[in-house]
Amino acid sequence: MKIRYYKNFFYLLIIFFNNFLAIPFLIVDILKKRNVAINFGVLFFVFGYFYRPLNEKTDLFRYYELFNQNKVIREALFNYQKDIYAEYMINFLIKNNLPKYFLAAISAFITYYFLFKTLELIITRIKLKGVYRVICYIITYLSFSIIGYTGIRFYPAMSLMAYSIIATYKLRKKVYILLALLATMIHSSMVVPLVLLVLIELKFLYRVNIKIMKLFILISSVLGKLISVRLLSEIATIINQNINLIKISESYISGRWGIEFISHYNIIGKIVKYYFPFWTFIIIFLLYGIFLLEKNKIDYFIAYIIMFCFMLQNFQTIFFRYSRLTILLIITLTIYKIFNGKKYKMIGNIIVLIFLLWGVLNLMIDLKDYHLDIYYSYIKVFKISLFGIFKDVLFNMEGRCNYLL
Repeated sequence: MKIRYYKNFFYLLIIFFNNFLAIPFLIVDILKKRNVAINFGVLFFVFGYFYRPLNEKTDLFRYYELFNQNKVIREALFNYQKDIYAEYMINFLIKNNLPKYFLAAISAFITYYFLFKTLELIITRIKLKGVYRVICYIITYLSFSIIGYTGIRFYPAMSLMAYSIIATYKLRKKVYILLALLATMIHSSMVVPLVLLVLIELKFLYRVNIKIMKLFILISSVLGKLISVRLLSEIATIINQNINLIKISESYISGRWGIEFISHYNIIGKIVKYYFPFWTFIIIFLLYGIFLLEKNKIDYFIAYIIMFCFMLQNFQTIFFRYSRLTILLIITLTIYKIFNGKKYKMIGNIIVLIFLLWGVLNLMIDLKDYHLDIYYSYIKVFKISLFGIFKDVLFNMEGRCNYLL
């Protein structure tokens, strides 16, 4: 125990002086089979703080702009989104005259701490050589964008939800469902996984034969093609008129909002940005749902969320949101099954290889699209540290001098 605290203190001391110097020590700790989720959280906390978005269409850029808007405009956005986390964080930073860059930093910490904590819940239960552990961390990292800390609400909510699902079932403690409830306060899209988690935990959705579940997955993959955008939009409109509960526009449901940038790409861009990831998710869902599904609560959760994604596959924004959570769970469980039993190795390896191809391509796309943001954010290498943050808070008014109360 003392050694672990000593190692964490040594790691934090390195990050205090420079973030990049800490990366080799992080890899060594993984090779030595130490749990490093908290170290990853601090590493990306620093990277998130110093990231400066140049693209006006990114969420982080829009959130940073809110700090320069008046209170009425900010409240109008908060009332529309109904997400407590972003509203509280922004108001807290403004009220205490703190740099707005803590918004990305804190979201980054939550995102990557719970992302790798989820992985560690699984790999601590299987015997892995150090190099294989490194590969598992790389695979998990590729499930997110290289600049995942720019997702102020969805990414941290997704990581927290994934951890809650695995922890609830693996640690056999229902208290972790409270973390899932917290995830819904970060991003309201996590309400669906929360409800599903509770229903399975209460065994309302845990009595269906596993072979029937696999059949339902196949049927939903076909049936979802028949559900139109117009039909779902009309249902949402009726619900909004009578209950005034669900505030989702037709443009959001159809996907014209959120990933409308697809229309600006040529055919190659559309294949890379939309068709390849879409069919990658579909194939992985089918492979896992048909060949790797077992009778346990985590797999039942994955089965239901796969069916949910299949049924809404024509609704781009919704499909891709829930697919990212599903992919994260599938990759984590596939890693566990590959190293825990021989019968899943072949299909499991195919799933991992398909995912790696998508992950590497996604990484290359991010580097292409955000290389200028990354370059200008981290060009001053020696500034990227916890010391740099302390210095910025104490002596630099950048990022807070234009706050409007």
